[in-house]
Amino acid sequence: MASPPASTSDPTPNTPPKKRKRKDKTHVLFQSTFKRPQWIYLSLELVTASTSNPPAPPPSSKPPLPSPYTPLAPAQPESLDPLTISTLLSQPLSSYLGLTGTAIPIDILHAEGARVWIRVPRGDARGLRAGLSGWNGWCDGDLLPGGGDGGGGEEGRRKRVAWRVRGEGEVLGMLVDEGDGGRGVFGG
Repeated sequence: MASPPASTSDPTPNTPPKKRKRKDKTHVLFQSTFKRPQWIYLSLELVTASTSNPPAPPPSSKPPLPSPYTPLAPAQPESLDPLTISTLLSQPLSSYLGLTGTAIPIDILHAEGARVWIRVPRGDARGLRAGLSGWNGWCDGDLLPGGGDGGGGEEGRRKRVAWRVRGEGEVLGMLVDEGDGGRGVFGG
């Protein structure tokens, strides 16, 4: 007779137990994690009615000839000053968020013409953006670069202004890198 087939389930006494071997931990010299930055950087532009859509001059009008007796107009600022920027930023925030909006800390980093770069805390950026986007206000024309002159009007006349958010980022370098590597903001 034939012998019964050998079973494959017979444990052999020579097999080692199947346990996972613990690997040695590697030694980490330095470890860092990129977290969400604390600040948000915004690039803003103050637009007036004259900068958003300048009026076309009438076809029959000629520019006035300079006269030696014409008084000189007062010099207009080349850029917005920080006090004007702060005032024009606090108006939309107070109208949108009330007293909470005026308490948002805003760091004015640089102003060039009507463009402004600011820094705000991350948690306040959404409220600031919403407050600026729906606001239209008034500003004295003498405080604006170029006088806010839209092709006519007397000096010192109040001009309608609004803020436009041109860019937003967690890193300032991403906003200012328009071919100059940030030299415009940092003066380098």
